[in-house]
Amino acid sequence: MLNISGKVIANYRLSHIYPTDIGTAHRTGDFHIHDLDMFSGYCAGRSLRQLLEEGFNGLTNRVQSAPPKNLQAAVNQMINFFGTLQNEWA
Repeated sequence: MLNISGKVIANYRLSHIYPTDIGTAHRTGDFHIHDLDMFSGYCAGRSLRQLLEEGFNGLTNRVQSAPPKNLQAAVNQMINFFGTLQNEWA
């Protein structure tokens, strides 16, 4: 994002979106909120290896799958995994 507009967006978020104590803590250096100028997340700490070893799970009362037992099941779980990530970050 452009530098000036990014600073304006970050300042707006610290002043109007986050609670006052959070904005103050960021401004005084108690902690740092990374990429305040971004409108959405840019990365997700998900592991394809973990998906293949443990299955598609993690949320109670939601659709879950055991670890895949064959290539077709693995590909189908990866497709669902990537679709879920797209929905989370859209």
